Amino acid sequence: MPQPHLMAFSRAEWTQFATHASSTEQASTAILSSAVAPEEVDQVYRPLAAMLEVKVEAVRRGRAALSAFLGREVRPTPIIFSVTGSVAAGKSTIAELLQKLLAAYPGTPRVDLVSTDGFLYSNAELARLGLTERKGFPESYNIPGLLDFLRRIKSGQPAVAAPIYDHATYDVLPDQHMLVNQPDVLILDGLNVLQPTGLWATGLRVHAHSSAPADADLHNMLLTRSQREQAAAGVAGAPKNHGAGTGTSLRIGEDDVERGTASQSPEDFLRSGTSIMADVADFVDTSIYLDASRDDIGQWFLDRNFDYLDEARKNPNSFYAQYLAVPEEEFVRATRMVWEQINLPNLVENLEPTRDRADIVLRSDRHHRVQELLIRRP
Repeated sequence: MPQPHLMAFSRAEWTQFATHASSTEQASTAILSSAVAPEEVDQVYRPLAAMLEVKVEAVRRGRAALSAFLGREVRPTPIIFSVTGSVAAGKSTIAELLQKLLAAYPGTPRVDLVSTDGFLYSNAELARLGLTERKGFPESYNIPGLLDFLRRIKSGQPAVAAPIYDHATYDVLPDQHMLVNQPDVLILDGLNVLQPTGLWATGLRVHAHSSAPADADLHNMLLTRSQREQAAAGVAGAPKNHGAGTGTSLRIGEDDVERGTASQSPEDFLRSGTSIMADVADFVDTSIYLDASRDDIGQWFLDRNFDYLDEARKNPNSFYAQYLAVPEEEFVRATRMVWEQINLPNLVENLEPTRDRADIVLRSDRHHRVQELLIRRP
């Protein structure tokens, strides 16, 4: 039963809006090049992109009306759409598809995409903080850095730097970034878009440097007890974690050294007594939540890890290359335990409670087919 503030549309009802969608050659190319089934793109995501374009035009009309009222020009800034939901829910795939579809409209030719995974602390930093087993939880992100990035975007600053996460190496890429240079639309893809910022500080205080055993990490789950002891002691020959990072602090933008928000350690930030009075969602114009049953998402998580394993056969530097010789049943067992001990609790505790904050909820079946859309009333 949808909440009163949401309008519900069945798949059959929603597909009727496909007539409003862009039918340009560029949009057709987006459909053919997407990992999403063409029928799904045509019936669900093209109408969704058309509705987002309506929201873009509404923002522009509002800006023009405000400029007229104030008697001075209100400088345009990027409109931010976000895509969130559980690990393995398909956020990156849908965000990339929407990027292509929105760019097919004359009013939004420049659409950039940034993943909040880039704002995860590096694996080395997570280990230092005692948060390796909390990767993906609110406290594992550089939230001050992410908020600083969004403030700069919404202030219209050109060439704002965003760090990059590499799923192959399972870590943030040191000293690499992408530049966001005043696009028409920015799509923000990530787990933590709708979570209250207070969870970050609370999580750091509660979990950092805890003595909880590290049993749920995929790497640790596939080690024998002897190998774990050797790895903990730094014994030569212990299995390597190819996801280990450099421990370099994240820096967002060249002048961030002076501002300090993104580059200082989490402990220093907490000790400084500085309070964060904003949430990531405060900078987002329209948010989309990808919803599905927990069992289905758990299966998608397993499927995705097998995809990463297949990719590792071509990339010896992949984090997953170390598991190629592991028996399949052991890999399945370890992956399911990671889901049950890390990602599922994160979904239940931190993601599902934020679903009602979303402007749009897409509910999918086990085949990734959207069966219902919930849209917040204006």
